[in-house]
Amino acid sequence: MSPPQPTIKTNAPPHSPARPTATGRNNFEAVQADYAATGLDGAPGLKAFDYREDMPALYAAADLVVSRSGASTVAELAHLRKPSILVPLPASAGDHQRHNALALAGPGAALCLQEGPDFDAELAAAVRNFTGEPARLAAMAEAFSKAGIPDGLGAAAALADIIEKGR
Repeated sequence: MSPPQPTIKTNAPPHSPARPTATGRNNFEAVQADYAATGLDGAPGLKAFDYREDMPALYAAADLVVSRSGASTVAELAHLRKPSILVPLPASAGDHQRHNALALAGPGAALCLQEGPDFDAELAAAVRNFTGEPARLAAMAEAFSKAGIPDGLGAAAALADIIEKGR
């Protein structure tokens, strides 16, 4: 199977879940092939996109995000308090994606899942463990307050106040 890409499991009704997958342009064909090989091609609610500009809408619908753990993604997840399964890019410079993922996993806001021989089964089990567990997802969202990540909008507002007072 191809490496995980940002995946959004929406809060659609259980009988008709929507699971859009933003694969990135370089992985789109491989993900489509994986879906076909596993019998998921055409499955209700499952749709792969090579690129999406409406990430805010996808994040808003998300109960759980499965993604790499680059700095921008982790910042977005922290700002939005989105429970997640983070899969660090093994070849990231200085292992920074693992450190990013652990910053959220430590207080319980995310699960850090590293690629290995049993990765596909571990990821499937992790997603199954979160499915239908709104209390667990709510606890993960609340755990962001313990992550020690400053509020970016609050910091921007404070900086704007400093600049305004300096005039």
